Amino acid sequence: MNPLRRMKWRRKVLAIAVAALLIMAVMRALSDKPEIALVIDEPWEAMRLRSSAAIDPDFPGYSWFSTPKSDARLHFIDDQLGFLTPLARFFTVSFDRNGLVRSLRMSPQIEPLLLDVPQRSAIS
Repeated sequence: MNPLRRMKWRRKVLAIAVAALLIMAVMRALSDKPEIALVIDEPWEAMRLRSSAAIDPDFPGYSWFSTPKSDARLHFIDDQLGFLTPLARFFTVSFDRNGLVRSLRMSPQIEPLLLDVPQRSAIS
């Protein structure tokens, strides 16, 4: 008899969920564009776990900052103002004494962003 037929439906759903999580983890690890995904005022470790770019842990009891180990994109998570940037070379994320994300700084991106600037017609 087929082993899948003998499995109960709850175990099937659990196996599918575990397989999906493993696939997502592998895809994230193999991503060629590492990203820092953060929410201001969230715990530092939550930001590190959600991000695919490698970044050092915080220093408990100190206000400081850290930089990703490579070029990274910023994924700012917010219901109204969330966005994703292209890769940036200089990127710092600061934390406070309680280990909460407080601010970030970025350089211009590696590839310049084009701005939609209205063209003025020449006045004769």
